[in-house]
Amino acid sequence: MEANGRPFSRFFIEISSAIVVEIFPYYINIFVIITLGFLLQFSWNQRRLNNLFFGDAFPVNGCHQIVF
Repeated sequence: MEANGRPFSRFFIEISSAIVVEIFPYYINIFVIITLGFLLQFSWNQRRLNNLFFGDAFPVNGCHQIVF
């Protein structure tokens, strides 16, 4: 270590940038996967509830209409 501390700051910048580059994308991927899974599950539940309540409850001309 030199007296002015520049090698330590350079080492800290390299370590922090490596942490950001290596670890941060995993958190982004996990967040995106959780968000997409939640949205897909919510939309699938909405579609199933629409089919259950509106599709089978109101037959049109004797045929059950499916609401998407």
